[in-house]
Amino acid sequence: SGQISKYSQISFVIGAFHLNKPNESLKQKLSVNELYTKKIAHASATFGLNNKVYMFPALQYEFQGPSQEAVGGAAFGLNFTENKRKVETIIYVGCFARYNESVIPTIGMITKSLRAGVSYDITTSTLAVPTNGQGRFEIAIIYNNLVPSKKMRKTFCPKF
Repeated sequence: SGQISKYSQISFVIGAFHLNKPNESLKQKLSVNELYTKKIAHASATFGLNNKVYMFPALQYEFQGPSQEAVGGAAFGLNFTENKRKVETIIYVGCFARYNESVIPTIGMITKSLRAGVSYDITTSTLAVPTNGQGRFEIAIIYNNLVPSKKMRKTFCPKF
């Protein structure tokens, strides 16, 4: 991850899960049901324009055995802070899509120590038939700054 400008940053992540292919069976005598290794690539960014308007694009691709999923989209936010030099409250709205499966509108807010959002997964694939076209709500709450910055140990981090 890195800082592009005062109000813009970008992040790239890769990850892998179940590297040792754990056995899901409850009893050893049952047939072995090993998990496939799950691999994920994720990219996201924050682009701030004049500290008032923000864009939050994101893209994620993951695969596990024969299954795969791609999700991408963007949200746009507005900084409601009166002071032009600070970012205290951003309200955002956006839309993401799960390739060949669903559309995900989202709305939320970002403050200095809290992020909260609500999204609704609208199924657009053939899975809409067995679910009677019902989507699903998702609520996310993220609390930052559990340790006050004054108590955090400072560590040199080189910039490239």
